[in-house]
Amino acid sequence: FFSASRTYVGGPLSEGLMSALTSLVKFDISHCSFEGPLPPLGTRMTSLKTIQVENNQFTGSLVPWFEYLKEVLEGEGSSFASGAELYMGDNSFSGQLPSVLYDLVYSADFTVNHIDLGGNHLRCDKHSGSWPTWALRLESGNHESTHMIGRCTPVPMISSVYPAEATEGDMLSVSGLHFLPSEEAVCMFTLPDGTEKTQPAAFLNISLVYCEVPQGMFELSSEAPVGKLVHVTVANFGVDFYSPDTVALFVKRSFRLVCPAGHAGFRCELSRDSECSGRGTPQTGGGCLCDPGYKGKHCGGSKPKELPTYAVVLIIIVVLVAASLCVLLAILIARERKGDPVFAQLTNPLLESDVYAMQDMAEQLPAPRKMEALNSNENLPADETI
Repeated sequence: FFSASRTYVGGPLSEGLMSALTSLVKFDISHCSFEGPLPPLGTRMTSLKTIQVENNQFTGSLVPWFEYLKEVLEGEGSSFASGAELYMGDNSFSGQLPSVLYDLVYSADFTVNHIDLGGNHLRCDKHSGSWPTWALRLESGNHESTHMIGRCTPVPMISSVYPAEATEGDMLSVSGLHFLPSEEAVCMFTLPDGTEKTQPAAFLNISLVYCEVPQGMFELSSEAPVGKLVHVTVANFGVDFYSPDTVALFVKRSFRLVCPAGHAGFRCELSRDSECSGRGTPQTGGGCLCDPGYKGKHCGGSKPKELPTYAVVLIIIVVLVAASLCVLLAILIARERKGDPVFAQLTNPLLESDVYAMQDMAEQLPAPRKMEALNSNENLPADETI
């Protein structure tokens, strides 16, 4: 017997330990803190009857483990298959349910009495959304059916990625179905040349997760990635990503990789500071789009200062008013010269009446000569009468 149950020993389980143990009947490391993949059994563990690795944090796919187990059982001198029991529940195994399980339970060559895989994250069949038909038969034929293989875990379904354009460090909103609050949840980004990079996913709810575009995307690809579409997918556990292999109705979801602000080039190698003296935006085809007030290929020269808009408008108004006054003055002068003034001569009615009264008085007064004749009693000519 080998038992370390409930000792809370943790970390990866050594593959060397599994291959070194021989002539064991029972191997029990349940209720500990082992993690990582479960190493395959050693070829000399042919007398093993019970394996208990439940209640740990083992991860990864069980398909290779069970396929190797079948090879061990088919070896000469192995008595492992006779009445064996496998307790592997309450871990974090993921991936496809191993089809070899059916052979281990129902084949005449292998009489495994009990296999417990409940409490893991083995994925659902992509067509039925549940366990495959052979697995349902396997569970229904076991006396502990509720603890045989448990429930399958659905693969995330992605319906959209927002925004449509993003750069390194940007946060993408990935919408869909079946997202789970898992510490293993990851986003995977695939460049056009097939290069892949993963990043932890931030769970918000069952229909939304956040994925940060990882750094180094521009250097990873063998091709210039700027402007190209980057495929995005998500896995709740292990490598069960949203893909054609895991879902029946698969639609690729992507975003366009662009340069960050102030950068350009096929790998965003041109920056605002290096190419445009910090005074413009570099262009992929060469040159800079200079900021207002600067000019030149690298924005090194400055333009004459331009008047603000309000000053330009004020100057235009003043010029128009001055031109209008000049035209009006020219019209007035022309009319005056023609004797047809635009404005009539201004007179004072009181002064005008006084002038008329004085003229009447002057007419009534005798002329100076007449006055002198009267005073001297001279005879006046016949045509001069008083």
